[in-house]
Amino acid sequence: MAEVYIPKRFRTLNQGIRWYSRSNSRTRAGVREEPRRQQLSLHVSVQAKDLDIALVLLNVAGRELALLQEEDGSSCMHLAALTGRVSMVTLLLGAGGRKLLMLYKHSGASCLHLAAQRGHTDVVKMFVECGGEQLLSKCNAWGRGCLWLAAKHGHLEVVRTLIDAGGRKLLLSATHNGRTCL
Repeated sequence: MAEVYIPKRFRTLNQGIRWYSRSNSRTRAGVREEPRRQQLSLHVSVQAKDLDIALVLLNVAGRELALLQEEDGSSCMHLAALTGRVSMVTLLLGAGGRKLLMLYKHSGASCLHLAAQRGHTDVVKMFVECGGEQLLSKCNAWGRGCLWLAAKHGHLEVVRTLIDAGGRKLLLSATHNGRTCL
């Protein structure tokens, strides 16, 4: 394996595998402090929108790092979908591919659900191109699909993109209690 140059400021990240965050809770009389939540360093760099650190971590730790999920089922792609950075999504798609798109949180939310809910049209287009119909038709734990979420939150361009990709079938799909986007 070729040796990868790691800039000095990145060398303290424990070889890019784990990072531990401190709890925000304060210790008071009779109240225990919450245990520290363990976060993956790649997830932290994606949340911070730091493309350089994410690239170094993926080069050092490999593709497996991109496919790891946190306790709630979040992957680095879920976090990238929330931030809406196309460059970060492109980097992660190169590392994890379609397999990374098909990871779901414990709530049943896919990356497409989160991007549609936040109104990130360019990211939604990328997910639709890579994920196909299987990703479009998936509902979360509350029975809501990506089109329903985009419509509820008033993201017109995302709604148009999803209808163009999924057609009439997606438009008429109902939630678990029978509601459609119409």
